[in-house]
Amino acid sequence: MHMRLISLLVLFLIPFLADAQSCYLVYLKPKVISNSKLSISRESMERKRRFQIEIDEKDYAIEETRVVKIESISPVLNSSRWLNAVSVLCTTKDIDRVKDLSFVDHIELLHSPISIKKTTSQKLESNYTKEQYGQTFNQIKLHNGQILHDAGYEGQGMKIAVFDAGFDRVDKIASFKHLFLDNRIFPIKNIVENSSNLYTLDGHGTAVLGCMASYFPDSIVASAPKAFYYLFITEDPRSETRIEEFNWAVAAEMADSMGIDIINSSLGYHQFDDPSQNYSREDMNGKTTIVSKAASIAISKGIVVVNSAGNHGNKDWQIITAPADVADVISVGALDNEANLADFSSRGYYKLNQIKPNIVGVGKGTTLYYDLGSYFYGSGTSFSSPLLAGLIACFWQKNKELSPSELRTVLYSLSSNYLSPNYEIGFGIPKFELPINKRVIEMKDRILSVYPNPSSGNTILEISATEAFENAEIEIYFSHKAIMKNKVKLQKGVNHIFLNTDNYAKGIYFFKVKMGNYILEERYLKY
Repeated sequence: MHMRLISLLVLFLIPFLADAQSCYLVYLKPKVISNSKLSISRESMERKRRFQIEIDEKDYAIEETRVVKIESISPVLNSSRWLNAVSVLCTTKDIDRVKDLSFVDHIELLHSPISIKKTTSQKLESNYTKEQYGQTFNQIKLHNGQILHDAGYEGQGMKIAVFDAGFDRVDKIASFKHLFLDNRIFPIKNIVENSSNLYTLDGHGTAVLGCMASYFPDSIVASAPKAFYYLFITEDPRSETRIEEFNWAVAAEMADSMGIDIINSSLGYHQFDDPSQNYSREDMNGKTTIVSKAASIAISKGIVVVNSAGNHGNKDWQIITAPADVADVISVGALDNEANLADFSSRGYYKLNQIKPNIVGVGKGTTLYYDLGSYFYGSGTSFSSPLLAGLIACFWQKNKELSPSELRTVLYSLSSNYLSPNYEIGFGIPKFELPINKRVIEMKDRILSVYPNPSSGNTILEISATEAFENAEIEIYFSHKAIMKNKVKLQKGVNHIFLNTDNYAKGIYFFKVKMGNYILEERYLKY
């Protein structure tokens, strides 16, 4: 009888699993622009005009006929014109039918029926007068952010989007009340549950928002208390799947249409509930993951993306996670209030040939918000990221003439470790009271600089380009022989390429950078 029952269970289970639905990301073949519609807002168009960004195919909607044909097979959950893709929930039989559609390019599994519940701490990147700042004073003063505030730059007019896992009790906590009174907080969308309820699911976003937005008279002042805040739930705290990466892309498109200046994302991706979907270290190259592709497009649209570096510095993984791996994402590591590196702060990856993390701020023992007479604290790069995102907003408010790429260049040049960046703190601690060095943003010609030079270890190539290059080439010569040849993507303006020269022999090297028909050369001495 017992064996017969087991057999019956197996017989019932097999067809159930066969019919189980999974979530897929369906990438489409290039759009036929004549069959599509321009799909950008007035705010997005204004940013394009301001920063001289051209309209491209990513600004056009996915053709409606394609969506209709897919929906005749399976419901479309979300779509992204940037990625030219839609997400669907369907059986393997139906996804095979979708795959056969002539306009489908390829399909990627986002989420299988496997479900492993996790706690937020397991999956997210968290681990005035001095008296008025209260417990936030030291974490603001480390960057001399109070000088920005004293000059009247507290984020007024700046739009900051926050992508997270939930904003539980934000509508009830004392240090957020000023946002509601001034109409400066907008719960945009809970993409995870397809609802408008943002003050739910999880409190991680509450803590993240607190680092930027908290204010309560004579008790707490966060990094950008007078900015506008736009909230999105992209992360499901109950599981870890690639669906959340696509949610991030959907939110970024919405943020673009709202004229958002800065996205803070205290999220990172490399491991999932289904181990077969895990990314490798080599995938942390800024180009492979769904979320990194989306972040790159957001940056190309003129949005500044600030992201936590990750909390894996004292774990086997050790390095940054996506989308902090994108070259132009400002990835933020963590210090304590004494400016010591937090052991959990993720390091850069030497194979990237780029500086990561980019900057650091207080992420260990960070003061988050104030309620009912008490302060709330937390640790993780989840909190150093928004702390600095808020100060960057204030700095940009003061220097509104800077383009996003100029802003990043200036930010790094004002940091404590600018001339000797490394894989632990990147360019170091930004000091926002320092005057802008016009030399780092005034582009009159193509320039190649190497620093520190000479050096006994790592060095930086600073490449100034008068236009963007998708396939520039870097060559290194020693004793008249090429020892390295790599292709790199260069943006218009100042670019930084990190070179690990620890294993180089002592002697004189020649660096050569090819940009189209132009070649730049510089000598480097390793001692």
